Amino acid sequence: KDAQPIPGATSDTLAFAAVSPADAGTYTVTVTNLAGSATSQPAALTVLVPPAFTTQPASQTVLNQVSVTLFAAASGTAPLAFQWFKNGEPLPGATSETLAFAAVNPADAGTYAVTVNNLAGSVTSQPAVLSVWAPAQVVRDPVSQRLILRYTTTGLLRARVEVTDNLGTVWLPWTESPLPESGEVTLELPFNAGSRRFVRVIVE
Repeated sequence: KDAQPIPGATSDTLAFAAVSPADAGTYTVTVTNLAGSATSQPAALTVLVPPAFTTQPASQTVLNQVSVTLFAAASGTAPLAFQWFKNGEPLPGATSETLAFAAVNPADAGTYAVTVNNLAGSVTSQPAVLSVWAPAQVVRDPVSQRLILRYTTTGLLRARVEVTDNLGTVWLPWTESPLPESGEVTLELPFNAGSRRFVRVIVE
């Protein structure tokens, strides 16, 4: 192997019970008798290794409009071909180890995975959930003297609303139940002329 004699390999066959990458190389055999010797042409043994992940993509929960990168690394016989998926659908052009978002928005939220292929096979990563939280917006309605709360959360995040008349005092829940995952609700709170009321949105 690679011009070095293999101890014990003295028959007309050279057998491997289970090859590994360490067995790859160039093999020759020399045949000798009383009249002389002859060496065969070289035979290259290439061992193809199926892809395997060394780094799986990780789930992330991020704020709206921040940069995010999903990353995966794999070993195996080159070349390795990557393809990213979102919610089971392939993403056009997403064919590298990384999937980058310059500024995520709630539409980017979903379950991502990446498949790696080579000549020996393919493997798909574990799913990575990308959750994007868009901060709530509070809009004053001057006609009805109500607050309209528009908000979006994804993944495991949930929002609830608390109110108080004075900062530094006890905050009271506007509702005992968490708000739905996303949408719009109207807070029926009195806003009389000259009065103040504070509202906060808690995401947890």
